[in-house]
Amino acid sequence: MASQRFGRGLAALIAALGLIFLGSSPATAAPGGYVAVGDSIAAGVGAGTVLDACGRTDAGYAALLGASPNLGCSGATTGDVLATQVPAVPRNATDVTVTVGANNVGVSSVYYACIPDPNTLACAAAVQKALSAIAAVDRQVAAVVDAVQARAKKANVVVTGYPLLLAQDPYSTLDDVVNGATLALNYEIYLGARASGAQYVDVVGAFLGHGIGSSDPWINSAGEPAPYHPNAAGYQAYAAAIAPRL
Repeated sequence: MASQRFGRGLAALIAALGLIFLGSSPATAAPGGYVAVGDSIAAGVGAGTVLDACGRTDAGYAALLGASPNLGCSGATTGDVLATQVPAVPRNATDVTVTVGANNVGVSSVYYACIPDPNTLACAAAVQKALSAIAAVDRQVAAVVDAVQARAKKANVVVTGYPLLLAQDPYSTLDDVVNGATLALNYEIYLGARASGAQYVDVVGAFLGHGIGSSDPWINSAGEPAPYHPNAAGYQAYAAAIAPRL
């Protein structure tokens, strides 16, 4: 099917570009001056103790790396980050991580419409809507990076992608549909980071073998708290991938 070829083609392209960063060992805290902005992944939703209305936790990658402050908030789009988070970034920040873009294209709608059955009209409509919006994500992410750099002129900006949710299943097309949409999103995020001179950290490699349906999932499944978000092990993998860039 087209989505299979699309997803696998993007996976090959990303691997060829050398964007896959392997490694999942726990990371040590970054030096002072590190700030996190973004959506629920930046906030740390899915693991640890919930600290506030944004869903920030003490077990997300930002907490593990010592972000001060962590400005990430569940549900945030690039527009939200520009409007409410970037203005709160300290001007003397030395490192800023950015995880955002999924809410711009309604990736969560794809997850809920296509899991567990991708062979529905609802799934097809959600995927088409997401793919039509993905083409703008590079510019939207670039705008966030540019704004962060204008706010904290000496900051090192690190942009992250998202993990593939589902383990590969040779007997199902579900993983190709959902994972293919994530790969397409990640590629646009990479383009946006590159256009603004930020570093890009891809976490697809770090999560390989740990998707939903694997023997050791690092992502919460449907029915668990904060489904389709990393668990504690997943955020440790995120932190390990990001730490060398800070």
